[in-house]
Amino acid sequence: MQTREPALLVLLTDGRANVSLDGGDPWEEALAACSLLQAACAGALVIDCEPGPIVLGRARVLARRSAPSALRWMPWMRQRLRFAIHGRLESL
Repeated sequence: MQTREPALLVLLTDGRANVSLDGGDPWEEALAACSLLQAACAGALVIDCEPGPIVLGRARVLARRSAPSALRWMPWMRQRLRFAIHGRLESL
């Protein structure tokens, strides 16, 4: 059996689950997928892209289920994102 290099998942999401894969509750399916992603990836970084004045915080909930932290995306933070990704890769 051949092993693969550790994989880092970088997920950009607003956390709003709006489409079911099998007719169930999309939010519950998203939460269940977090466990699968955590098992399949060596690490994850969740980028919270939720726009607008009403913030539900669901990307942070997904992050707590699949990754140690979430970053809130702002247009000026490209450099911070690069450092965060490199930091997570170094810890794999």
